[in-house]
Amino acid sequence: MIWDRFKAFILLFLVFIGGLNAQVTYTGNNTGYLGRQVEVFSTHQEIEFSSILKQESVWTKTDDDILNFGISDESHWVKFNAVNESEHPSFWLQIENPSIDLIDLWVISETGEVIMERHAGESRPFESRGNSFKDFVFELPIEAGVQSRVLIHVKAGEQLMLPMRFTDYAGVINTALNENVIIGTYLGIILVMFFYNLFIFYSTRDRSYALYVIYIILIGFTQFVLQGFGFQWFWPEINALAIRATNFVGVLSGIAVLAFAREFLKIRNRWPKVDNVVILFIALDIVAFVLTAFGELNLAFNIINMVAAIGSLYLLVVAIVLAIRGVRSARFFSVAWSVFLLSVVFYVLKDFDVVPYNQFTNGALMAGSSVEIILLSFALADRINVLKDESEIAQKRELEAVKEKEKLVSEQNIVLEQKVAERTSELRSANDQLNKTLHELKQAQVQLVNAEKMASLGQLTAGIAHEINNPINFVAASVAPLKQDVQDLRSVLSEYESAIAQSDESSLKNRLDAFKKQMDFDFTMNEIDELLNGVEEGARRTAEIVQGLKNFSRLDESESKLADVNECLDSTLIVIQNILKDKINVIKKYDSNIQPIECYPGKLNQLFSNIIVNAAQALRGTPDATIVIRTMDAGTNIEISIEDNGPGIPDEIKNRIFEPFFTTKDVGEGTGLGLSIAYSIVELHKGVIDLISEAGKGTTFKITIPKLFND
Repeated sequence: MIWDRFKAFILLFLVFIGGLNAQVTYTGNNTGYLGRQVEVFSTHQEIEFSSILKQESVWTKTDDDILNFGISDESHWVKFNAVNESEHPSFWLQIENPSIDLIDLWVISETGEVIMERHAGESRPFESRGNSFKDFVFELPIEAGVQSRVLIHVKAGEQLMLPMRFTDYAGVINTALNENVIIGTYLGIILVMFFYNLFIFYSTRDRSYALYVIYIILIGFTQFVLQGFGFQWFWPEINALAIRATNFVGVLSGIAVLAFAREFLKIRNRWPKVDNVVILFIALDIVAFVLTAFGELNLAFNIINMVAAIGSLYLLVVAIVLAIRGVRSARFFSVAWSVFLLSVVFYVLKDFDVVPYNQFTNGALMAGSSVEIILLSFALADRINVLKDESEIAQKRELEAVKEKEKLVSEQNIVLEQKVAERTSELRSANDQLNKTLHELKQAQVQLVNAEKMASLGQLTAGIAHEINNPINFVAASVAPLKQDVQDLRSVLSEYESAIAQSDESSLKNRLDAFKKQMDFDFTMNEIDELLNGVEEGARRTAEIVQGLKNFSRLDESESKLADVNECLDSTLIVIQNILKDKINVIKKYDSNIQPIECYPGKLNQLFSNIIVNAAQALRGTPDATIVIRTMDAGTNIEISIEDNGPGIPDEIKNRIFEPFFTTKDVGEGTGLGLSIAYSIVELHKGVIDLISEAGKGTTFKITIPKLFND
């Protein structure tokens, strides 16, 4: 163990002595960068700290004040000897690049002892830096008059530059304050432009302003991240996001500017083929975003830079061409975009050491984007004037078009008036012909209705004749026995007279009793009573039929009046009793609380007759044929339902059941007007008739009639 430490000490000492040519002296007022005074070594291999000290021949010196390693996935090592010739016990090493993924620093004393070791970078938590500065700032514990070795290891997934310089703590603070003032001013401009354009967007609802507001906030946020404040303030513990943030904001701001340029310059409408190229740039940015998410940082960064360079020049050329073609908005865009591209050129040339690295070139991108944002805001403001002018021109053209249309309308009105006069004459002639035809149709309709009524009347007459015939036959059959009985009574009376004249009272009584017994006097008297009752019943039934016929026909009622619906149904059933006979069971479920309603009683009888007769005909051949009649008081209406258990009505003819002349009966059996007349009677009473039927499950007609209606 002791031998191993001794060998390490000898090795560190030899390395320290062998590298005295790369020496940097701190005097207390250093202002320059250290690039020319250090040695560097780059490799793809992962080398440990103890191994790098053994490498002597691989170190090279540079000719640049700012170390620029470009875009590479290599590990880069930097070494130099630091000598403190100031009066301070320590001094500071500041690296003005906050976007370094990994940075390790060791300070080795003259005796080979590691007196300081730091590990920082965006791949490690922010607190690992040991301070709250956005840049990498390390306090070197090298006392006055002492020389120590400094070894630095760095790695990044994007452009890697190392602007290193010595300073004291006050210098670090002043640099941080100056940078904060610059970024604060820049963000102030960004926020002012953001809210200004956001207000205009809410006022105009122009999509260009919406995209520009998004572009402004993303450009500002991009600079915020590039300056290291994103890692410092927003995600100090999220290292995966920290090392990808530069690529992410680059992609988002690139997509935002491309989308805004498409909308602002109306490229999609004015130049579709050019718009396809812009869409290709957006697609490449999306690819870079996906590659960044999967850790391919260097490839993604190269794609982002390529799209930014080629896409920016492409948009500038497009804007210039459109400006030459007279597109006013393209002129503003060309100027603003030229300023921004100039700042980008300075920023990129600084990365390639064409122009010196200083605060101006380092902040060129912020300055250029600020000017660009302001100029584009002016361009958008001018867009309002352009839209206003276009609106006024459009209104003027529209007014001229309206006047021209008025002139045409005026001329056409004269022609139309002539045509209207001619057409009116033709219409009058046609109207007279139609009135004549309508009159003839009405006459035909009246004849058809009368024919239907006569058909119904014929059925009713046959029924009445049949019903009256029964009681009349009953009376006729009773008359002959009644005569015979009366004749017998006369004989009895005659015998009484003869007996009284020839005999005494005792013999007379016996004789009379014998004769009465012979004649069955008691039976005769009972038979006379029964016959008289039969005659009386026949007469009563005849009177009932006549009254039912009278109620059914209502020949004395031509105007609406109050009538009992239940009585109308009963009188109808009496009249059509011969149709129902004993083959159909009629069940009456009347609401006894129904009060008389305003109606045409005769027409209601015809309505009920048509529906019930139609149901009876449908029930032919149906076992247990039944018709159920219900009435119900429904507030302001009366509801009557007539339900049968017949075969029902097929769906294909339901919609035609109330059509005039439509019938499913054989030729000569019906006119097809029964249900049509029923429908018109319900309409006359301002009611509703509904058909509920299903094949094989019977049919129900539901009639709703208001209690009162205006004639």
